[in-house]
Amino acid sequence: MKTNKRLGGARGGGNRAAVGQVIPHPPQLCTELRHKTKLRFITNAAFAGNITFQNLLDTINVALTAGTAVDLFWMARIRRIQIWNNGLTNVTQTLELTFNGITPGFIGDERMHTAMSMGVEPAYINARPSARALCGEFFPSSTAVAWFMDIPINSVVDIDLEFRNSFVGTAPLVQVSPAGATAGAVYLRGLDGQAAASSKFTPVGSSNVD
Repeated sequence: MKTNKRLGGARGGGNRAAVGQVIPHPPQLCTELRHKTKLRFITNAAFAGNITFQNLLDTINVALTAGTAVDLFWMARIRRIQIWNNGLTNVTQTLELTFNGITPGFIGDERMHTAMSMGVEPAYINARPSARALCGEFFPSSTAVAWFMDIPINSVVDIDLEFRNSFVGTAPLVQVSPAGATAGAVYLRGLDGQAAASSKFTPVGSSNVD
């Protein structure tokens, strides 16, 4: 007569408690909000100046009240910058971009990227920080320079960014307070950090601009 030895065994599906068995602890979590995106702007005036990490993080913000807003994301990394300008057939337009962050901890690669339009051929820059340039890493909102650019009116600027957020801490306020914002609404603003009414960069892709 055969005895069923599988009852309650490893394959039997029964409950068993192995002597000395260690129950594994829950695995480590790395909790964050991460968002890769492309932001597009069109210049409504010529611009020659620095773009800071505060400017980058202020581009997407959330209104707390009609006159206060905070950054939606708290850290940003530059992945790629593209700029176009279609000069007139009898006018040559020049674009210039340099990752020139000279603040300690935000060092750029100091490479100048420049392009010129000729006839109907638009000027075009396609640049990214060098592999070991610190300005291509994640940085929080600050007045440290991310890059410098000198571009004419009607330039199209695409910024490929990776944003991150944390569940620890408090979101930083935007550098220029909004006016007449709706609490809880998400807004875009110009790449220079200014409010929509005074920014030289018109954001593309949303009717909510502050």
